[in-house]
Amino acid sequence: MFGAPAQCKALIEAVSGLNFVWDINHTKAEHVSAFQALTPHMNMLHVSDTPLPKVNYHWPLERGNINLEAYFQKISQKNFSGPAILEIGGQPFPGGYGQDTDEALVNSKIHLEHILAQAS
Repeated sequence: MFGAPAQCKALIEAVSGLNFVWDINHTKAEHVSAFQALTPHMNMLHVSDTPLPKVNYHWPLERGNINLEAYFQKISQKNFSGPAILEIGGQPFPGGYGQDTDEALVNSKIHLEHILAQAS
């Protein structure tokens, strides 16, 4: 419904005080900068990996090719301080089911904490 940053921006401008969750693995490469520009209106991140340019795979971190370090560096510079939630698993078409093992979740959490520490 709001997969493009222009749609999110229009709604944010229409509804005072509205914030949004940036689901990183749903973001096409050409939309990253525009979503990062909306950082003051982000209140949470959903974080998983995907094999860009394909989106919506919900893979464990480091399995796809999203440059999370660069994404977080930009939003950190814009003072994002909300939670980052791992969202691993997902649809069967990309092999999502079964990806949310304890090991994958723990390793992704460690990687996410490292990235966030580097970005801040």
